[in-house]
Amino acid sequence: MSDNFSLRAVMKTDVKDFTKKFNEMSEQEISTIMSEHRQFVLNKVYKFIGRIIKGEGDAFWITFENVTNAVSCAKEIQLELYEKYVGEYDNQVIELRIVITVGEITYKEDDIFGDAVNLASRIESITPEGAIYISQSANLLLNKSQFSTTNLGKYSFKGQKVKIDVFKVNFKYNSKIFNQIIVFADMRSFTSLMDERTEE
Repeated sequence: MSDNFSLRAVMKTDVKDFTKKFNEMSEQEISTIMSEHRQFVLNKVYKFIGRIIKGEGDAFWITFENVTNAVSCAKEIQLELYEKYVGEYDNQVIELRIVITVGEITYKEDDIFGDAVNLASRIESITPEGAIYISQSANLLLNKSQFSTTNLGKYSFKGQKVKIDVFKVNFKYNSKIFNQIIVFADMRSFTSLMDERTEE
C-alpha cells in the first residue's frame, strides 16, 4: 500500500489506569467491557465523519477532516460516559483522556505517522481523566462559536524544539442527576410540611 499524505485532526483516546482497573476482572469481563467501549467509540466517530485508524489495547487513534468535528466527537464521548455511570465519575470503570492535534500525517499499512501523532502522545502524558486537551494548532482551527478553550500554558515535550501551548476544551458535565435528587428531597420536605398542616 502506497503512502498517503493528508492534513488531518488526530485524536487519541486512552483509558486511565487500565491495568489497575481491570486487574481483578476475569478475561471474559474485560473482553465484554472493551467490546462495548469499542462499539460506543465507533458509533461516535462515524457520527462525526471520523476514521478509526488503529486500536492499541485500551487506546484508539482516530482521524477527522477538521478539528471541530474531532472536538464535537470527543465532547459527546466524555459526556455520555459520565452519564452512563450516573455521574459518579470517580467510580467509573472507563475514564478517558482525550487529546486532539492537527497536522500533515502519513497513512501507511493501517497506521499513521507524523508530528501531529507524536505530539498527541506527548500531550496525553499531562491530560487528566475526563478532559479534552488540544494542541495550539488545533486550537487555532477550532470553531470558537461552538467551543471555548482555556490556555494551560507552555509545555516542553520530547521531540519539540520550542515550548508549545496546550489548551483545555471547556465543557460542563450534565448535573440533571443531581438536580433530580434535590427536587426529590424538596418534594419530600414539601409533602411532610403539608401533612403537618393537615393534622393541625
